[in-house]
Amino acid sequence: MVKKGGNYGKEIRELGNQDIRDFSLSSLCALCLCGESLMKPKIIVVDDEPAIGELLTRFLAKNYEVTGFTEAEKALEYLKTNEVNLLLTDMVMPEMNGIELIKATRELKPNLPILLMTGTPNSELMKAVVELGISDYLVKPFQLDSLEKVIESRFQS
Repeated sequence: MVKKGGNYGKEIRELGNQDIRDFSLSSLCALCLCGESLMKPKIIVVDDEPAIGELLTRFLAKNYEVTGFTEAEKALEYLKTNEVNLLLTDMVMPEMNGIELIKATRELKPNLPILLMTGTPNSELMKAVVELGISDYLVKPFQLDSLEKVIESRFQS
């Protein structure tokens, strides 16, 4: 008999995106009993600076399924056809900025959690962000540990 609270969930998470047929029946049963999930939460990272986007994507990929974009328009197209658990976006970008991306995202997926990054915080910008229902934002440069804590808190609430 499998006991609730075993360490199976940790073992399964460490196996990553392995085929479900590779798991033993006892591991799958324990997984269900522990309330663990085989799927990682999906995050979209949008930053027009490729180096920053790549850094964030690589950092977050250890715990999440991450897709990165350097153009807000392409991220929006992706959102139209894919399920996502969090949007992490820069504010100042060419063509479509973060505010425009947030507005368009709210039309498509009104309940999608959004986390904003900006290197140029100002009161007018922050007022617009609050009006869009964004309560969390990070000011660049920030520590990656701070980003991880904010994201974890979003998924735990």
